[in-house]
Amino acid sequence: MQENEKKVAVMNPYDVVGKVHNKGMDFVLSKLNPDDEAKYEKITELVSQFLVELTSKEEQENSSNFIKDDFVYGYIAVGKTFNLVAINSIVELNKMAAFNEKQACFINALLNVSDKLSLDYEGTLKVLMNIEEQILASDLTPEEKQIPLIVASITKYSVKYYLHALSSDCASHKIADFIDGDLSSFKFPWKADGKGAIAGAIGGIGTGVVIGAIGGAIGSSVAALLGLG
Repeated sequence: MQENEKKVAVMNPYDVVGKVHNKGMDFVLSKLNPDDEAKYEKITELVSQFLVELTSKEEQENSSNFIKDDFVYGYIAVGKTFNLVAINSIVELNKMAAFNEKQACFINALLNVSDKLSLDYEGTLKVLMNIEEQILASDLTPEEKQIPLIVASITKYSVKYYLHALSSDCASHKIADFIDGDLSSFKFPWKADGKGAIAGAIGGIGTGVVIGAIGGAIGSSVAALLGLG
């Protein structure tokens, strides 16, 4: 490559997964009543409903090779994800997914961002995007990259979701209805999305890796937000 040639950025082929995840967060939070008792069953029902509604014409044209129009499949998959997340650590989920050493390394890197560093959410987002680029540039096969890239997309957009909630044009974001205190000081549980995505990907009965990850991530995130995780 000539020195004056610019590198062409390679986009995460699963970038749409993170965007769909954020739409799902809006959908579920908009249908929950903050005055009602938080229950896994209600979250599971709403996430499953969202997965079914993804088969609308607009979504289907854009991204729905991933989607199965079946509420029961979604309900079972999300319910199983909650069980996997509750009883397994990230290390155990990595083993269940039969990740090789490099895949597990990327997953751990994504979900350990900011644990040892004092990062704000903007800094966290930059690190997540850097890890995403490393996955894309790695020598993993496309199949081996799939779940790490899905987790990268979901965690990246989860952090973006919270940053959007904090933005000046979104002062009345739905998240604020479900937390005590100021939104700016709230510790948004974006890592729950990542863990839920892994559990959903490996436990999505009948739904496939991608849709399982979307449902698992949304369900885990909402549950953590409501104090159930």
